[in-house]
Amino acid sequence: MNLNEMTVEELDTLEKDIAMARVQAENTKITNAMEQIFSLMDKLHVTPDQVLPEIMKRKNKRVKLPPKYVSPDNIKQTWSGAGRKPNWLIEQLANGVSLETMAV
Repeated sequence: MNLNEMTVEELDTLEKDIAMARVQAENTKITNAMEQIFSLMDKLHVTPDQVLPEIMKRKNKRVKLPPKYVSPDNIKQTWSGAGRKPNWLIEQLANGVSLETMAV
């Protein structure tokens, strides 16, 4: 298949087919994982009600992300680039300082 020889319509169809195949592959992966998990739970004689609270405890632990940006005025003020922008960053941007100059 030579993509350079395909029409825009053919490329759009191919793109949709790939997206559908990706979703199906992801669903298959999840289904297989679930089957393995339930099989292991049966072997260990545990129920989802026993396991799920422990999984949720581990899932809810936040991982501190490394800083991507630092304030030029105070190096203790950092931002990982995730979540809401801190006030110091909003002020710096309003004063014309570019985000790139504050990158770590």
